[in-house]
Amino acid sequence: MTTKRPGPAKSFRFTEEELALLDEMAKKHGSQKAAIMMGLNALRGAKAMTDAELARLVTLRLTGKKAR
Repeated sequence: MTTKRPGPAKSFRFTEEELALLDEMAKKHGSQKAAIMMGLNALRGAKAMTDAELARLVTLRLTGKKAR
């Protein structure tokens, strides 16, 4: 019986700097795939800033007020 793979294989090209970062994170997370998945999951959970929030923060910075 043949074991099915979870999905199609993916292939990417990395710059030397990107590959160094991938290798560094692979050591931390156990594998290159685990490192990539940790990064993707972190991005999924990251709060995206709206344009209105960005404008509010820029206005606060330009007027010298502190953000709440």
